[in-house]
Amino acid sequence: MEKLLKPFLIVQFMLICWTLQAQNTTVTGKVTDSDGMEVIGANVTLKGTSGVGTITDLDGIYTLQVSDPAQAILVVTYIGMQTQEVAVNGRNRVDISLKADAVLLDEVVAVGYASAKRRDLTGPVSSIQGEEISKIPVTNVSQALAGRIPGVQVIQSEGSPDAEISIRVRAGGGCLLHKATNLCIS
Repeated sequence: MEKLLKPFLIVQFMLICWTLQAQNTTVTGKVTDSDGMEVIGANVTLKGTSGVGTITDLDGIYTLQVSDPAQAILVVTYIGMQTQEVAVNGRNRVDISLKADAVLLDEVVAVGYASAKRRDLTGPVSSIQGEEISKIPVTNVSQALAGRIPGVQVIQSEGSPDAEISIRVRAGGGCLLHKATNLCIS
């Protein structure tokens, strides 16, 4: 009896291990955008679990171990794209197409060291369009700014075309001078 017990327990242990491994399924697929181009570096995670996920490679391909493929839901996120949830439904390959998440860019203003929404700023905001600058007959873009934007002073050290030009933005008494661009910000 004791001779049969040891092989019986070994067989039982092997069956349990095989059953546990059979529950894990490898799910692969490709993440693309709405134009069919690969999305590199998209996050692919399992919904409701923490620490289980992967990112897509250079070809937009991902590989993920799923313990219950019949109930698993993949959550795919990427900056600039809408988050998408896709049910695995027991499949081994799940291809996903993400849609762009459009943001209105005209409502964001660069303020020198950060960005803010136009409505959140307390001071005046001025801008000049590229079409306006292209119509002005000057040899330098900084010369085109002279007199066009309130609070911007364009100072040329001499009259020669290659003379150093300083641009001061709202420079009252003192300002922070950026040495590479000669841009003075107060």
